[in-house]
Formats: sequence, C-alpha cells, structure tokens
Amino acid sequence: MTVEETIYLALSTWHGLAGLEIRPFVAGPGDTAPYIVYQQIGGQRVKSLAGDSGLANPHFQIDVYAEDLVTAASYKKPIREAMLACEPLGAVHIDEGSGYDTETKLIRARQDFSIWFYD
Repeated sequence: MTVEETIYLALSTWHGLAGLEIRPFVAGPGDTAPYIVYQQIGGQRVKSLAGDSGLANPHFQIDVYAEDLVTAASYKKPIREAMLACEPLGAVHIDEGSGYDTETKLIRARQDFSIWFYD
C-alpha cells in the first residue's frame, strides 16, 4: 500500500471524519464543503552507502475546507488524531494554520505532517 493510500484509509475510517469527501490535490467537481484535500509538500528518502533504505520521510499537508472557521477548526483534532493513530505512517504533527481561500471562497484549516514510511 502506498503512503497516499494509507493516508486516505486513515482519514476515511476515522470516526470523527465520517461522511467527508477526501481527495488528493483538489476537491472533486461535485464536492460540497466541508471536505478534505491532501498533498505531499516535500520530504526526502533515507539513504545509506548501500543505497536506498526503503524509508521515506515525506511531508504532507492536509486541508479541511468549510463555510466557516468554527466548522473548519472542528475537524483539525480528528484529522490530527487519525494521522497520529495510524501506526504505519509514523506521523509527526509539525505545523498548522488557517485562512480564507479566495478561489473556493471557503475557510481552509491546514495541518502539516512529517511521515516516516517504508515503501
């Protein structure tokens, strides 16, 4: 299973996130807020003199979009819990923020995670 599949599985099966659309990169054309979008924003692979170790340290950004700040903020904790509880991800919460997205005209609550994942 890829790291992206593992993130999707962790989020889509977490009780506090039931019913939300979860997509890589952008929302689907029929998605209505609130919804979750995730993407890799950086990272690196662990290397040794023998070559690639199979251990990756990608950084992922997970955004929740909602009509208002209270709704967007209410999903931050369940997202964080789902990511940290998913043992195969080895996730560490590293940053967060929020703002207004002028393209969607929605509030966006962002969280960034450093993930340690064998592929």
